[in-house]
Amino acid sequence: EFVLRLRRRIRQVKPSAILIGEVWEDASNKIAYDRRRRYFVDNELDGVMNYPFRNAVCDFITTSDNEFITDITTTIAAHYPADRLNNSMNMLGTHDTERILTVLGGIPSDGLSNAALAHTIMTDEQYATAKKRFTAAYALLAALPGKTAIYYGDEAGLTGCHDPFCRRPFPWGHEDKALQAF
Repeated sequence: EFVLRLRRRIRQVKPSAILIGEVWEDASNKIAYDRRRRYFVDNELDGVMNYPFRNAVCDFITTSDNEFITDITTTIAAHYPADRLNNSMNMLGTHDTERILTVLGGIPSDGLSNAALAHTIMTDEQYATAKKRFTAAYALLAALPGKTAIYYGDEAGLTGCHDPFCRRPFPWGHEDKALQAF
């Protein structure tokens, strides 16, 4: 009910504005708090943060296995109304995920304490691998339906495991110029 009221108000203020929701799963059939959500059926949202595409692209880039990405992209494309799919935000990093370079560099963080993660630094080889994968991942993501977005600092070379390390400040004066140019 809140989202419907918010969307109505947004349309009153600016009819061309879109409302994008943070939905981690397939938004067309999500169940949360024992209720099926009606994000698209009731026109609550104009699009969503496309975490399924993120997960599929990361998996494909790191494993070269095309089964998961094929399944996810065809499922989402079939389930989402075309306008909602085209308004969805395709990203590889967010404030709730490990930095994309860390993921693509193969840095394990599961089970490690924050104290240990605070001292986790990528090797030059891991960073070089991550950068190659980064450009391939964003090229692939940009080819999928939706709006390509980038989480601040990813284009500058920020690395970091899960929260709070994915929320480090922008590295002003220490940006990776090659990534920025890409």
